[in-house]
Amino acid sequence: WLEVIEHWLPDNAIVALDSTQLGYSAHWWLPALHSRSWLAPYGFGTLGCALPMAIGASVAAPDRPVLAIAGDGGWLFTVAEMAAAFDLKSDIVMILWDNSGYEQIRTSFDDVAAPRMGVDVSSHDPSAIARGFGWNAVDVTTPEQLASALDAALKTSGPQFIRIAVS
Repeated sequence: WLEVIEHWLPDNAIVALDSTQLGYSAHWWLPALHSRSWLAPYGFGTLGCALPMAIGASVAAPDRPVLAIAGDGGWLFTVAEMAAAFDLKSDIVMILWDNSGYEQIRTSFDDVAAPRMGVDVSSHDPSAIARGFGWNAVDVTTPEQLASALDAALKTSGPQFIRIAVS
């Protein structure tokens, strides 16, 4: 997944990362070629911050592409901000890593043989929610589909939502 994102990512892009597995990996994988281009909540464990940070970046630097990476659980903390992004006509590409819950917390429970509680998030359709806020939305399940979706997103104005469905 990250190879596809790296290949697609414009040199002048601003990247906003949430606390999610794909975001943690992106920190080590994706290049940060310019100052003031990398937004991440390191050390805070903040959930839901990628979308508001991306909106701020798109307002501050409307001439630069903005990529937000969030997980399906954390995204729910600030999902209403999709309305602001649409109203502002923000050219944000948001990638949602959808593993139906809080996988990092699931793993933490499993590591100590504790019962899993409150870690499953499967009662909603993220892409339908994004469309409800006026975003263009697409679901992908393969890196090849992600590449096509990212290419299309660069050619389309307004906020773009790409849900990566993982099992």
